Amino acid sequence: VDAVLDIAEAPGTCWAAAAAVFALAATPIAGPWTYAPATTWEAVTKEVLYAVFAAIFLLPGCLGDQGRGWPRRLLRSPPLQKLGLASYGLFLYHQIVIETIYRVLDLQLFHGRFPLILVLTLTFGILAAFASLYLVELPVLRLRRIRSRA
Repeated sequence: VDAVLDIAEAPGTCWAAAAAVFALAATPIAGPWTYAPATTWEAVTKEVLYAVFAAIFLLPGCLGDQGRGWPRRLLRSPPLQKLGLASYGLFLYHQIVIETIYRVLDLQLFHGRFPLILVLTLTFGILAAFASLYLVELPVLRLRRIRSRA
């Protein structure tokens, strides 16, 4: 446990290690880069590598310099806290947004234009996530609280 806490105190090291794991996940051992089906082992390898990446990437913000370091200050900022509320919606809708962008712009998948696709996906994905948060998720949670009081 102490070793993990020590590592969490070095955000640069964590993020360099996370980048290395992510780069490994982008190799053929984790399956194809396209929507082509992966073998069972490729799919498992990719998921394990993504989980390791996420754990290492988030380590400084979760367990690092408790309140004093810049990763925690950044994560505590109001814009990122708001984005955190909508992050599940972004996860849910981003693939639909990407597919829609490719169809509307009549682009082939995985054939360039990455910066444009990234900006459009983040813009419309975040909009969809906040719409879902305020129009679906929060009203359902309020309804649940009202019903639990009755």
